[in-house]
Amino acid sequence: MWVYTRRRHEHDPRFVINLDHYPSIAINKLGERYFVDAGTGGDTTTLASTDTEEEATRFVQQIFDALEAGKTALNLGADDSPSENKNDHASRPEPPQATPPQAITP
Repeated sequence: MWVYTRRRHEHDPRFVINLDHYPSIAINKLGERYFVDAGTGGDTTTLASTDTEEEATRFVQQIFDALEAGKTALNLGADDSPSENKNDHASRPEPPQATPPQAITP
């Protein structure tokens, strides 16, 4: 199942990860934050971070529910505030428009 991660902070980019390559999911506490990590033997990737253990547990439950339901993708950042998502898109410049090729006539 593909998971679109949640931001850890406002400058952290979100990314898509395939959980088929990570056999374990764990909640780890580091300082005052809780991290939901997907891991293999020696490699871990953070899927989400929260301020409370309850919220971290909710993310893990969301992942397990999606797996059980047979979903192919899950967006962990869907609960992010609209203003944060708006700012994310506003900071990116618009891509240049492609110019269609012109036919050459003799």
